[in-house]
Amino acid sequence: MIYGLKKLKQINNNMKILLINPPQVFSKSQVAASVIPPLGLMYLASVSQEKGYEVKIIDALVEAPDKINGFDENTGYRGLNFDDIVRLVPKDTDIIGISNLFTFAYPIVKELSKKIKEKF
Repeated sequence: MIYGLKKLKQINNNMKILLINPPQVFSKSQVAASVIPPLGLMYLASVSQEKGYEVKIIDALVEAPDKINGFDENTGYRGLNFDDIVRLVPKDTDIIGISNLFTFAYPIVKELSKKIKEKF
């Protein structure tokens, strides 16, 4: 969960925020998938930086567009795997937000969240 930006300002103006665009989910029967830029994360990052926060974005798809991973018997994902993403999370991060635009991506985002929570 990401606190509202107004609430963040009340908590601490020196917080370090990490926003993650997770790997792209696809059905194994799908032939091709389009790439969608994480505009929402970019807007959040821009406003947060204007308010004085240090913000980093990890875009798992852009970091490894040719890497295909299996998830279950029907679903795969393209981009960095969960362990690679966790390794990129700075240890001094105060807040982590993960984008989830589509309900069919929820299992991937849930698993990524679990892996991040295990480390932090």
